[in-house]
Amino acid sequence: MKYGDALLEVQTQIEAAGIPCYIDTEKAMAPCALLIPGMVRFDRLSGSQDYTAEVDVYLLAPNNSSFIALNELQDLLEQLQTAFPIPEAEPIAYPLGTAGNIPLPGLAITLNLNVSKD
Repeated sequence: MKYGDALLEVQTQIEAAGIPCYIDTEKAMAPCALLIPGMVRFDRLSGSQDYTAEVDVYLLAPNNSSFIALNELQDLLEQLQTAFPIPEAEPIAYPLGTAGNIPLPGLAITLNLNVSKD
């Protein structure tokens, strides 16, 4: 599966878990998951067309009080865990254009994808 197709598959799985999910930051509205393509590692045997690609999943909550945002992020994280195993999540603040570029509270989770030529 190609990298872009793998991102679309992740988006589909996240949406099936009940979280609005976006690849295009221009359309994202919190609360949501935002997919950010990450590092590509050519970690397979020599000559292989397959590789590992990371995608960062940013779970974002509206810019409410810290207490409310943390509760919303916990709910999103629990929903995401129904679709993917999550070993850790890092707190972030992400400026979303649809929120006036105000940094929104969030959690960053990295997923590893198997990508191939076909």
